[in-house]
Amino acid sequence: MPIVYDAAYNMTAGGLERLHPFDGRKFGRIVDMLGIQDRVVKPMALPWAFLEATHSAAYLNSLHSSSSIARILELPLCCVPAWLLRRLVVEKMRLHYSGTVQAAWLAMEHGWAVNMGGGFHHASRDAGHGFCMFNDLSAATWSLLEGISVGGEGRRAADRVMIIDLDAHQGDGHEEDLKDEVEAGRVHIVDAYDPTIFPGRTDLRPWIGTPLRYSDSDDGRKFLRSLRRSLPHALDSFRPNIVLYNAGTDPLEGDPVSGLQQTADCILERDAFVWSECRARGIPICMTLSGGYQRHTADVVAASLRNILGL
Repeated sequence: MPIVYDAAYNMTAGGLERLHPFDGRKFGRIVDMLGIQDRVVKPMALPWAFLEATHSAAYLNSLHSSSSIARILELPLCCVPAWLLRRLVVEKMRLHYSGTVQAAWLAMEHGWAVNMGGGFHHASRDAGHGFCMFNDLSAATWSLLEGISVGGEGRRAADRVMIIDLDAHQGDGHEEDLKDEVEAGRVHIVDAYDPTIFPGRTDLRPWIGTPLRYSDSDDGRKFLRSLRRSLPHALDSFRPNIVLYNAGTDPLEGDPVSGLQQTADCILERDAFVWSECRARGIPICMTLSGGYQRHTADVVAASLRNILGL
């Protein structure tokens, strides 16, 4: 089964992780709910040389500093030794990053794949923020376009990659990274977000091929109508070889970070629509989990995966 997961995805920092609303253990809880522990593909941690090809040297060097890591994670960890933070968080995020690249190639092989983590869409080549350290969506895109898989062996490259980012927040990391590819017609970005919340990068709007908007007054029905109008046209006009679907669940009602009010049913309907539109066209789809800042987010993700995968 092309579902990528490792128990090392789950993040703890001696209890300090509870100071951030993100549930760092949701990945394992979702796998347990689905009962697929013995059916997943374990990610291969990509070597630092791979990260060096997708991030600047200055940025990677900054990850040896506790203050830099604390800023990215939005947690008061400046007094924790950097070596410990690298073991507790940095290496885990590297595994998530690796899992997205691996899942992208599994999707090319099987028609679909899910990375039970990843979706760090605020990280770019030169910076990390918003709890996103490594630019896994950008890296997967570059890997696909260059035809270089996880093991470093050559594969048939993709000509066109579409990113569908339906997390509540703007995907500023991959939009920053992939400007050249968008302008060359090799990447098309569908991004739904609330422009009134973080990160507010209006300067990146020209690189979003299909912009969609979330509103805190919408229970999800209005957004679904907009998605149904826009996505089929984007898929048919761009004709991607693969879709990277960043399926954040932070639009869910009650989310303390996004402030959005979409029902769980609408989140499930959203995921099912994206999945079915890609599968009906024979377009491989790779899904990442991204944001979601409530304890019961894991239940919603598990329900959605049961629905689209028939588990």
